Amino acid sequence: MKKQRLIIFMAMLIAVAALASACAGATPEPTATPIPTATPVPPTATPEPTPTPSPNASPEGVVNAVFTAARTTDFASLANLCDPTGENDKDTRLVCELATDSEFRDRFVEYFSQGKITGDAQISDDGNSAEVPVLLGPDGDKEELMKLIKRDGKWYLSSF
Repeated sequence: MKKQRLIIFMAMLIAVAALASACAGATPEPTATPIPTATPVPPTATPEPTPTPSPNASPEGVVNAVFTAARTTDFASLANLCDPTGENDKDTRLVCELATDSEFRDRFVEYFSQGKITGDAQISDDGNSAEVPVLLGPDGDKEELMKLIKRDGKWYLSSF
């Protein structure tokens, strides 16, 4: 029995040695290297552009649009400032026609480029007309009232 145990023990030792030898020479199987993944970045929300308010939204907006056109010599916007029904005076009509007619542009720039509003718009009780006190002229010292009319919720030059 001792002999038998010795044989079993020796067989086990040989098996362990053979196994250890086989493992030592074997090439280990490659392990999968995790591929680094970027942390998902939420898409950057592009802010909605703030809509530019129409100059026709208020009496002051219309008057300031006239002054801006004179300062920048960008006359195209003037065409949209006159009463669409044509019920405006000659001076106002000339201002609005500067978008397409260059004859009075130099005088317009001289008269309105120094312009500024000097008080709050006075809106009529029915809400359809307004007067805006301004200073005009080459030196910006001539007091005037610019009169506006409201059509379909928008303000337009009427007279000055």
